[in-house]
Amino acid sequence: MGPLDLLWMRRLRAAFEVELVCCGGEPLLEDARTEASWYADLHHPWDRTGSEPAARVNAWMSILAVRARIARRDRKPLDGCRPRD
Repeated sequence: MGPLDLLWMRRLRAAFEVELVCCGGEPLLEDARTEASWYADLHHPWDRTGSEPAARVNAWMSILAVRARIARRDRKPLDGCRPRD
């Protein structure tokens, strides 16, 4: 993955993480991160040498995206977080 891909993925990950915190707080974010790590480790093992494989990053992001979508559907907004239409 090139530098622009990495930048885009970091911004996307940050957006998902903000959405998760707004919908369920830090516990929901930590749970989603744990699930994403578990899934990526299971399906796309990486020995931590070289760049992280794109398939692994995409797997991580797909879990965060699904968890954010579910959290948005079942939203219980915290103070300061505005619901989206």
